[in-house]
Amino acid sequence: MPQRPALEIKIYVSYTFTEGDNFQYNQHRMRVMWDDPNRGKVPINWTSSPLLHEGAPAILSI
Repeated sequence: MPQRPALEIKIYVSYTFTEGDNFQYNQHRMRVMWDDPNRGKVPINWTSSPLLHEGAPAILSI
């Protein structure tokens, strides 16, 4: 796991992408975003459905 940088005294902004409980978003779009070579250049948050555990466990095991 990468080392966390020390926080500085400044304003932090969080970008969050959410799709609620859409399994297809987890299955398709998130894979495309994860494979994007620019991933990690700008810190963002991705939400994921808590229902994946029961409704699509194979997606969580990847």
